[in-house]
Order: sequence, then structure tokens, then C-alpha cells
Amino acid sequence: PARTPAGAAAPRGLRWLKEQPADGYTLQLLALSSRERAVAFLRRHGLADRGAVIPVRRGGRTLYAVLYGTYPSKAQALAAARRLQARAPLRRLHLRPWVRRVGAVRAAAARP
Repeated sequence: PARTPAGAAAPRGLRWLKEQPADGYTLQLLALSSRERAVAFLRRHGLADRGAVIPVRRGGRTLYAVLYGTYPSKAQALAAARRLQARAPLRRLHLRPWVRRVGAVRAAAARP
């Protein structure tokens, strides 16, 4: 069978977020003004396979949080953030992943 190129998978969304343990952790990489730009970011950097795009309300408008992975502990999330920062394409962007509790992201998520 043909292989899907790395990062070509569709990023997950609110349904995926609701299925994750609230006391788990995820990495927020950034927030963008459109879902399309957020999806393109994940695909461009080969992160869509473990990425998610979640609409969040901030300052009266909707932004699209770009999340990556889930981790059972804060220590594991911090270690994953360091590994992600060290990846060549992301290192050039000077991204500093934000370790967040899944429950906090759920609370901030914009409801459709």
C-alpha cells in the first residue's frame, strides 16, 4: 500500500481533545488566526500525525491553538517540548512549546 507522507494526516480537533484525560498534558506550539494556517503549519513541519487544531476564544475573537501530543506527566511533556524545540525546522522558528493541562485547553476551547 502507498504510504502517507509524514505530516500529511489531517490534524485532530475538539472530538480528540474531549477524549483525552483532563489531567494529562499537551504542548501548545502557537495560536493562529485561521484554521487553514494552523493546519498548514502542522503539515509543513511534519507534525500533523500527532497534532491538533483547537479553536479557542481569546480577547473576544477565535484563534486556533496548534497542539502537539499528549503526555501523562508534566515531566514527560517538558522532555517532549525540549526534543521538539531541537528539531531543525522548528529550531529556526525559536518556538517555545507551552506545556498545558488538557483540562485547561478544554476549558478555553470555543464551542461551535
